[in-house]
Amino acid sequence: SIDHLTRTRSARDSFDDIKPSLVNRNILLVVDDVLVSEQLKDIVKVSHWLSPGSRVIMTTSKDKSSLVSCGVKHVYEMGFLRYDEALHIFSQFVFKQDYPRFGFEQLTVRAVHLAGHLPLALKLLGSFLCGKDEETWRSTLQRLDASQGNGIQEVCSYVEASEYLQIKSKRYIVADEGEYSPSYHMFL
Repeated sequence: SIDHLTRTRSARDSFDDIKPSLVNRNILLVVDDVLVSEQLKDIVKVSHWLSPGSRVIMTTSKDKSSLVSCGVKHVYEMGFLRYDEALHIFSQFVFKQDYPRFGFEQLTVRAVHLAGHLPLALKLLGSFLCGKDEETWRSTLQRLDASQGNGIQEVCSYVEASEYLQIKSKRYIVADEGEYSPSYHMFL
């Protein structure tokens, strides 16, 4: 894995080992949560071995200038969902319709706010609250509100995200848990 390659002391040797299997191949490489400039540079180096049809997608909290200085050519900065988009996504998961159910409008507004307009958090919270009574909604949202600062991590742990995503490890869905408003960048 690239993570293994960029964390070992013999990363250069590891690159030499995998280079023959990557050269001139069409590959989709997705790398999540790149934090160190050396990792960025190594991934850019690997991308040069790939055929023109390959794509490398990377998420990071680094700023655009750091990415460019490491050799990244195309940067796409992800924005947050608008309120109406977040409300629509949440309503789809919790009510199986495009808008909030009558009597749940205020609770829905609060839930969307607590999920931070983040699609994964909206999906998880909506899936968890689907079919639940008003009291369950209130207690769930109260707990989330009390954990301000843990945002997505609290949503994921409270609703047991792995159950909804059918994955074994929650570490893949708790992105940037130490930051209050993460900034995601992607490059091709």
